Amino acid sequence: MQFGATRSKLTGVTLLRSLKHTQFFQFVSERTIADRQTFSRRFWLVVLLGAAVSCLSPTLPLPPPDRPTIEGPDSSGNVTLSGIALRGANVYSDNLVTGASSGQKADTQTGAYKFKIPAQVGDDMVLFYQYESESSDRLYFTIPNPVRTTNLADGGTIYADAGAR
Repeated sequence: MQFGATRSKLTGVTLLRSLKHTQFFQFVSERTIADRQTFSRRFWLVVLLGAAVSCLSPTLPLPPPDRPTIEGPDSSGNVTLSGIALRGANVYSDNLVTGASSGQKADTQTGAYKFKIPAQVGDDMVLFYQYESESSDRLYFTIPNPVRTTNLADGGTIYADAGAR
């Protein structure tokens, strides 16, 4: 609708308001109320179905554990693995050379773990953790030569590679 120089915008607004009260617009507005109710029901049905389907979709995988601190091997042929994992997760390590396995539940407050596993220098190892039904990616590493330390009388420390004996 165009307004010429003789008609004001106020006249156009008045015209639209008078059209609103005609039988046609009353029919449309009644139809719109019924459509809104139908739309509302369909909308909530889609939301509920979407929520149900999202619960079935897989979650992101757990990240691999950080590289553990390795102590040893000790005189009995064990190394001690320690570190931090997801709080309350079960942390496992496998020696890929000997087939030995060991593990521990990480602390529920801090996520700290520390356990021994039979291993020697050069053994290939794998470390992972499980939380509920999910398993983390595997971290592969090799047992390094241990570092030998000597504490000096003045409080200093000398570090020497055990392989350099």
